[in-house]
Amino acid sequence: MKNLFLHKVRSLLTMLGIVFGVGSVIAMLAVGEGASQKASQSIARLGSSNVILQSSEPPVELVSEQQNEQNRVPLWRKTYGLDDADLQRINATIPYVNLVHPEAEMSEEVTSPSAQVRAILQATTENAPEIRNLQAVRGRFFTSLENSRGAPVCVLSPALQRKLFPFGSALGKTVRIQADFYTVLGIFSPGFATEENEEEKEGANAREDILYLPINTAKTRITSFAYSRTAYDTLVVRTEGTSKVPAVGAAIEALMQSTHKEKDYRITVPLELLAQARETQKLFNIILGSIAGISLLVGGIGIMNIMLATVTERTREIGVRRALGARRNDIVVQFLVETIVISLTGGMIGILLGVSIPLLISILTSVPTVVTPTSVILSLVISLLIGVVFGLYPARRAASLNPIEALRQ
Repeated sequence: MKNLFLHKVRSLLTMLGIVFGVGSVIAMLAVGEGASQKASQSIARLGSSNVILQSSEPPVELVSEQQNEQNRVPLWRKTYGLDDADLQRINATIPYVNLVHPEAEMSEEVTSPSAQVRAILQATTENAPEIRNLQAVRGRFFTSLENSRGAPVCVLSPALQRKLFPFGSALGKTVRIQADFYTVLGIFSPGFATEENEEEKEGANAREDILYLPINTAKTRITSFAYSRTAYDTLVVRTEGTSKVPAVGAAIEALMQSTHKEKDYRITVPLELLAQARETQKLFNIILGSIAGISLLVGGIGIMNIMLATVTERTREIGVRRALGARRNDIVVQFLVETIVISLTGGMIGILLGVSIPLLISILTSVPTVVTPTSVILSLVISLLIGVVFGLYPARRAASLNPIEALRQ
């Protein structure tokens, strides 16, 4: 330590390679882990035991061919995608299916006494909170009886409530869509538990202005739903468990291929997406870690370079120690300890830097970052190994000096 403090600037410059190497490893892995967790959470919200079908408009050339076959039916009247027949067939023929949840979506003007907002109308069923992980902020969701009767009721997202009713609660009040009025039953958040969280989220999501209403109500009261070219935008098929998802997904794929002449649907299996995301993230972390590891390698080479110069400077000191009875192992330990102290000190400073950078990134850019204990421990162990590996050669070179030749320096 005394020797290192005698050359403060040189010791600091020698540490810098390790400092930036360790810092970059932790920071890069933190960014990668944050992105991974965000993607995993987004996929998990879809439900790991669900299979999701979505209507997809077929290619224009296929539509044109079918129009010729059907005496040129106008394109705006040509229906496609998912319908009631698909829902009933899946319920009746696919095993291990607990529930088939239909959804349809439109954009419409929603009017309150104090504002008019274009919002996303989500026509759904009473199972939406469970299927879509909606969190109750206030009030309640509509019931199966209200859905079957086509009752004029709705549920708002917190963001839409703030725009339509900026001066008070929306519960029990009415909003107008086209010619009808709908009573607000509750405020439900898409994946966030409190209004405070929604305040922080506001502006970050373009789909935050959502109004949920019974699907039967939408079909009978709102013309854009009644005359839509697709009966359902989405069918969420909930299975009996994650182990049944692959079989159910394959069965649904076969059923849809046999009943649809054209590819006017899309099947998504969140469980498979989650597995793919995790595999991709592993590869991503390896690449990021390897790039950052190059900085550590450069830092290790810098340590070796300085220690070799130190051996040359201290040749006479080595000769005196050997003449007074020091063994070769004593000389090796002396120089090895110096390199380990340099690398470990640099590693500790690098950890502080590596933890600070992701925090700064999150504050300035709103990009999620997660510093894991594994990355911190791994960086510290690597910095220790660098001290040993890159310090061993200079230490052995110092120990191999001839004492008599060293004393002549």
